Amino acid sequence: MKTSSIIMVATSFLSFAGCTELSSMDPDAQVVSVSGREFAVGRLAGQRNAFYGRPNNVDAATLWYGDMSIFPQNVKAIEKATGCRVIPESIVNSGIKTDAAVNCSH
Repeated sequence: MKTSSIIMVATSFLSFAGCTELSSMDPDAQVVSVSGREFAVGRLAGQRNAFYGRPNNVDAATLWYGDMSIFPQNVKAIEKATGCRVIPESIVNSGIKTDAAVNCSH
């Protein structure tokens, strides 16, 4: 594949991605703001007290990929959306997403 073809495919993907908020993929997701950035938080399928958190904007998520500071912000977003504390031992980070269980007994 020629370099120009690769650039065209990448540009097309990013153009499409720029139009999509990740919360639109999960209608039950709650959008919260952490440090001026939007995060989508939703319940993990089949889990009572486990949630995911990830940046809501695909463009921003693309820019943050590999930025390790995104994971603590995902945790803060989960805590903000649920009103519960994340159980540190349950945290699983992957790509731009964090999965974690919460403890709601304050």
